[in-house]
Amino acid sequence: MTVAERAARLTGANDALIYRREGDVLRPVARWGSVPTVMTPETRLPIDRGFVASRPVIDARILHIPDIQAAFDDFPGSKRYMGQTGVRTVLAVPLLREGAAIGVILIRRLEVQPFSDAQIDLLKTFADQAVIAIENVRLFTELQASNRELTTALDTQTATSDILRVISRSQTNVQPVFDAIVASAVRLLGAYVGSLTRVAGDQIALAALTSADAAGDAVLRASFPQPLQSEAPHAWAIRDRAPINIADAQTDPQLPEFARANARARGYRSQVAVPLLRHAEAIGTISVTRRDPGGFTDDEIALLQTFADQAVIAIENARLFDELQARTQELTRSVGELRALGEVGQAISSTLDLQTVLSTIAARATQLAGADAGVIYEYDAEREVFEPRATEHLEPEIVDVLVTAPVRKGEGATGQLAISPQAVQLSDIHLDSLPSLHHARGAFVRAGSERCSPFHCCAKTT
Repeated sequence: MTVAERAARLTGANDALIYRREGDVLRPVARWGSVPTVMTPETRLPIDRGFVASRPVIDARILHIPDIQAAFDDFPGSKRYMGQTGVRTVLAVPLLREGAAIGVILIRRLEVQPFSDAQIDLLKTFADQAVIAIENVRLFTELQASNRELTTALDTQTATSDILRVISRSQTNVQPVFDAIVASAVRLLGAYVGSLTRVAGDQIALAALTSADAAGDAVLRASFPQPLQSEAPHAWAIRDRAPINIADAQTDPQLPEFARANARARGYRSQVAVPLLRHAEAIGTISVTRRDPGGFTDDEIALLQTFADQAVIAIENARLFDELQARTQELTRSVGELRALGEVGQAISSTLDLQTVLSTIAARATQLAGADAGVIYEYDAEREVFEPRATEHLEPEIVDVLVTAPVRKGEGATGQLAISPQAVQLSDIHLDSLPSLHHARGAFVRAGSERCSPFHCCAKTT
């Protein structure tokens, strides 16, 4: 038996109603009895002195009307609700919590028969019970909301920890991070499928997705890359640098047909896309969807933004790590170059043996250039040929060929230096450019040197 029913039965009333205050209106929350009513669950009574139910809330005291039909001049607002129902005597008691009215309980009779003091006191007791019931519901609702918030916070923290763990393991490869971010976003938002994109020039590229089915996934992949000027949700979010919340992606007339086709193929209706922002610049998007229409709440969009921020962190982390590696390699090369130059300088200062100095120079130059082999030639102006003086990593057969058939003036990259003393680089060298070495083709082929990696030839003709 409800509070309203017990109150009506034990006070001898024909019906009982309980209202709860919600801001500036009263909302009916319980009713029992046989009195006809024109009110519905959607009815809201303004908190105004012209309403019988509202005056006890305003004054925070009991209202007892022996005959409401004779008092409508004082309560014009209630005439619509009680004028045609035959109600005569009304008793209304406010629901007080810490001295403030949070609602009201009314009991009514269809005849003029005022309620006794005992019945009034009894209704006050039921009012206290109603307050306790309302408070229990409020506290339970708040507890549920708090539990949901704590659960969401814990899940978010766990997901963030998982993503950071993936980031730490994949410092140069962002793909596992993107996959983890999209999967976590879909799970925490109770979504259906999700995707992540990146800006590549004037295009939007698909970077990660969670699978719906093979056919739907194929349709999504086929729709990328997309132009930045597209009217699709990802392009909107990037251009506007703000979330795009779509209530029904299958029917929204503002979306291009291919975007609606994607929604139909993958089986979703609601969609939200949030930009990945780095220094106020959109570098991509993350999007999640649901099967039902209606869009996403502000809290859900804010949660998705945290995943967008994590994606930006992953991208920045990979970029900074690449820059660090490049800088480290540059410093390593610089240290190597300084060490090599030091060794050459030491060789020059410690010996008068020219061959030792030239061999040291050839070895260090080959090492620093990352070349397979190197040669230092001396140009004989009278014979117009280049003679090898020092070599590094050359097969003996090739050295013998270079000695017995030296490069002539004008032949190949080395021979050109006798004509123009400028550095020369060839990306692919053939023996056809060296006529004087045709007879030695077999030695070069056996040594695997008929085609060479790019190299520099530098010399001063003397």
